[in-house]
Amino acid sequence: MTIDEAASLIRCPAIEGVVATWCELGAGAGTFTVALAGLLAPGSHILAVDRDAAALASLPATHHGVSIERRAADFSAEVTLPVVDGVLMANALHFVRDHVAVLRRLRQVTAQMIVVEYSGRRPGPWVPYPVDLARLRDDARQAGFGTVTGIASRRSAFGGRMYSALAVA
Repeated sequence: MTIDEAASLIRCPAIEGVVATWCELGAGAGTFTVALAGLLAPGSHILAVDRDAAALASLPATHHGVSIERRAADFSAEVTLPVVDGVLMANALHFVRDHVAVLRRLRQVTAQMIVVEYSGRRPGPWVPYPVDLARLRDDARQAGFGTVTGIASRRSAFGGRMYSALAVA
C-alpha cells in the first residue's frame, strides 16, 4: 500500500490540518505513520510504537513538519503510553486475541481512535483474530468509546475489504 492510499483510508476531520499528538500502534515501517503525519498540521507529534525496532528505524524523525518519535514495544502487552489526542491502529488489532482489553487500555489515554482493519476475512496466520466493522463497534462500546463511524473502505489485495473507522468516547 502506498502512503497516498493509506492517507485516503484515514483522512477525516479529526486529523486533517489539526495540531495534535497521536500514537500509532503497530507502526511497522511506517506507511500509515507517514500518511498520518502528512494529514496532521505541522507542529504535531506522533509516537510510533512497534515491537520490531528494525522496522521503526526506517521512519523519518520528521515528516511534513510533524515530529515522529519511535518506541520499540509490544502494544498488546502492558506498555505505558502517554495521554494523546488520538490513537491509530492500522492492521494491528487483528493480531490481539482480546480486543476489548486492549481498547479499554487505549481508552484510558485517548478519547478518539482510528482503526484500519479487514472485513470479510476468515481467521488465518496473517489475520488471526479478524475485526469487521460490526465487531469493532461492539468491542469499542464495551471499552468505553461511544460511537464508531466508518471513514472509508477499499478492496484488499489479500481478500475481502479494508475499512477505516473513527471511534470517539
